[in-house]
Amino acid sequence: MEELGTGRNPSPNLPTGYAQIAYLMALYPEMTIVRRFGYLNSLNFLRLQAQLSDLLVQLRDQQRADSESGDQIRQTFSISFQEMATARDTDSLQYDTMEALGRALAEYAAAVQQKAFFDRLSKPTRREIDSLGSVLTQQGILTEENWLTENREDLVVLAERDHDDRITRSVRGGLLAIFHRVVQVFKRGSPWTVPGTDLSAYAEDKLSLASRILSSVIAAIVPTVGLLALTKIPSKAMCLLFIGGYAIAFSALLAVLTSAKQTDVFILMVSWMTVAVVFVTN
Repeated sequence: MEELGTGRNPSPNLPTGYAQIAYLMALYPEMTIVRRFGYLNSLNFLRLQAQLSDLLVQLRDQQRADSESGDQIRQTFSISFQEMATARDTDSLQYDTMEALGRALAEYAAAVQQKAFFDRLSKPTRREIDSLGSVLTQQGILTEENWLTENREDLVVLAERDHDDRITRSVRGGLLAIFHRVVQVFKRGSPWTVPGTDLSAYAEDKLSLASRILSSVIAAIVPTVGLLALTKIPSKAMCLLFIGGYAIAFSALLAVLTSAKQTDVFILMVSWMTVAVVFVTN
């Protein structure tokens, strides 16, 4: 999304406020920016782990007490859950503790899945945060955009994305803002303003294509520049040192800018160094 002009409500059939925000989020997933509540999730994890640890200690004490009780029924609990369940009128609390453990484990598993889900989500770009903030302000929900700025590190976007490396984030962020102002293309329609807002929509698939093209261009330019630099170095010994240093810098650049796997970077570096060494020795 990118700022444009001024507008009205996105949907004339809905009241001003949260209904309009929900309408926009349904149309444009990149606007569905939410908080992970990382601190609260971590606090909840600690609570559940402490609760499970306490219940485990209680269960072990109760298991030992049942096996040493001298009661024939309670002594069968270690080999029969059915006996344990049907004999709850005894002095044993083992079955109740196991039920409490089951509930706590289910809550813990749900919390783990929830955290894993949020951790897989991408962080929104500055442009996306500013876009949502402007709509929230326009709808009278925020008088200031403090919620979006103060909790920036805790925000995630629910939009599905193929890549989330630095190049892709740059394309969605600062590069898109420049691209919008200079060329004003990659819109859903041309021009195509989101009705009732100060925003313009962009096709996600074309943004992904742009990031892949930019990554390919960088991957082609960097090794080519290295080979051209080799032609200016008169000594073979200096050339070999340059090849090693350039390979280190190239691999670091790929690791920082892209989401390439280590094996892919390794194969690319070996290929480039092989070509460079052959180029120097011939």
